[in-house]
Amino acid sequence: MTSFMFVVSTLIMAALSGAAIALLLLERRRRGTIIQDTVEELTLELREEVVRLQALLDKEGERFESLHDRYVNAIASAESTKHYYEDRLEESRLDAAELEAKRSSLLIVTGDQDDLLWDLTELRTLGMRIETMVRPRKEDFKAKMNTLRLSGDMPYNVHFALHGTRAGVEFAGGETASAYWLSEVLRGVARCSLAVCESASVAYEMRLIPARTMCFSGTPDSGGASRFMRKYYEYLLAGDEPRDALLQAKDDVDARVADLAIIV
Repeated sequence: MTSFMFVVSTLIMAALSGAAIALLLLERRRRGTIIQDTVEELTLELREEVVRLQALLDKEGERFESLHDRYVNAIASAESTKHYYEDRLEESRLDAAELEAKRSSLLIVTGDQDDLLWDLTELRTLGMRIETMVRPRKEDFKAKMNTLRLSGDMPYNVHFALHGTRAGVEFAGGETASAYWLSEVLRGVARCSLAVCESASVAYEMRLIPARTMCFSGTPDSGGASRFMRKYYEYLLAGDEPRDALLQAKDDVDARVADLAIIV
């Protein structure tokens, strides 16, 4: 009997121990589930916060870039305007014949595509003192302008008949010149024309010479753009200011081209 009771009590103790262990395991599992749920919830909140902060950082980055671009453009514009009036003061000391000769000087920077050469063909008929650079690289153009500046023979007008991108004007070898780079290189030039595609997206930035830079707010056909440029230069040679020359040239050509021409 004693042995039987001992066996029974042992079994009961074993059962109770097993139940206790099972309850412990269940409790651990429950706590593990709670912890896992908490971790997952915190992880989700953390991810959402990271996304929010990243979006805020991106927004602030865009704002900074915008402010920086405005600052750089303002400095470049002020510097360009300063040089412009210094050059015009120097110009006021010339007599009529010297001034006419100076204003008739034109540097044409062109590519080798047939459509870009339309500008050169049209402008040669004006009797302007034309110098050309065909397929120059950026540094070649910069070196040319530096040489002309040092010699005191800077062209009064510079005309770009090149392809453009959203980032600027494309030179030979796929090199792109930004508006800021060009404005620095063009220091001393009185007027600039951008007969390039994609100038619509960079028209404001492309005010290389404030109130003296002509460009297109779209992509006109090459022949029409060339005829417009011819009229525009005719009026400039007659003594008109760029905005007046622009308005008169608009009256002389197809509206589909005229409506795209702007002064910035």
